[in-house]
Formats: sequence, structure tokens, C-alpha cells
Amino acid sequence: MFFHICFGLILGYLVASFLESSLHRAIHHAGPRMRRFWTHYPRIGGPFRRAYFSHGIIHHRWTFRRDFVTQFHSDDERKRLDEKIPVDQGVLIRRERYGLTLRGQGVVWFNLPILLCLPLIGFAWGPWVLLGALPGLAAYSCITIFVHPHLHQPHCEMPVDGSLLLRWILRTDYVKYLRRYHYLHHHYPDCNFNLLLGGDFVLGRYRSPTARDRVKMRRLGLSL
Repeated sequence: MFFHICFGLILGYLVASFLESSLHRAIHHAGPRMRRFWTHYPRIGGPFRRAYFSHGIIHHRWTFRRDFVTQFHSDDERKRLDEKIPVDQGVLIRRERYGLTLRGQGVVWFNLPILLCLPLIGFAWGPWVLLGALPGLAAYSCITIFVHPHLHQPHCEMPVDGSLLLRWILRTDYVKYLRRYHYLHHHYPDCNFNLLLGGDFVLGRYRSPTARDRVKMRRLGLSL
């Protein structure tokens, strides 16, 4: 039983990391051909188009335009962005803080690939492996919901009202490294898709910072 649970822990993390890297690239940064396919088949492509718009457009293009740690210059800039958002998506996008976190149906769609993996893991390896895999699979969305908003802040700006667990996580070397890793994803959107590190390295989607990148990160307070 112990061996099966340990194997499940590793398996769950690897599945989540590889899924994140692959789906982040394929959906949230989809190319023109894929987006045209979604437009031609709206019943199938509707959820993917909305996910792409929220992440690829709102989070990567229409916010954080000044720098990695400044979502909006002013309230006027935020209001102008609100006017450009389709009415049917506006409520959810604002609840998700313009692509910083997940809320409502966004959580369901984001976790759908993971939910499909659960019966496959249980059928292939049994209930103890599935039990062991759950923490890694749950981390797939938890790190996006709770940690990702803080990656867009200087390392010195720690939350004072978050849980003790979250504040401890944000002080770890993992998150310090992840903040710089995620900065490179915003600067070079074709790489560094993971928040659960691992998949990018194996799939050849990792990019290390240049000397110039390191200077910019220091200026923004992204601890090195």
C-alpha cells in the first residue's frame, strides 16, 4: 500500500505537469489555425475560445502592459478594458481578476482534463495509486487559484491576510524560482508554461533567463 501511494504521488504530479504544459500551450496560447477551427465549430470550440480570450488576450495582452507586476496603470485603464470585454464573459473575467485566478465555471473547465484522468488512473493502477495521485492532481488548479496571483508581485510584498499555509508556500524557494520562471513566460510566451514544474523541461519548452532578463527581474523585485 505504501509503495502504491508513493507511486501515485509521483504519477499524479507528472500527469498534472505534462497536462499543464501541453494544454496551456495548445489552448491558452492557441495559434491562428486552431482558433479558426473553434470559430467554425462554436459548439465544440466555445469553451476553448473563452479560455484563450481570458488568458491569451486579457491576461497576456490587455493587462500587465507596463510591466510584470503592474496589472493596470489606473482605474481608467481598467474601465476601458471592461468596455472591450463581451458582456457574456465580463462577470466571470472580473471575478477571476482578469486572468489571475479561477472562479465558478472557470474552475470546472480548467479541471475537466484532470477529472477525465481519475478513472483512467484508478482503472490502470488501482485505488491506492489513485489516492496517492490526488494531491498532485489537485495542485494542478490550486496553484493557479492561490499562488498565481502572487507571482505577479515583488517578492517583498507578502499577503498579510492569507492563511498560514499560503504565506509559508509563498516564502519557499520553489515560489521564488517560479516567480522568475513565470516572468519569462510573459516575456517570451512560447515557453515556460508550467506552474507545476517539470513538463516544460521534458517537452523542450523551457527557457532560462539571459543576463538582461536578470537585470529586469531585479528591478521589479523578483528575488534572485
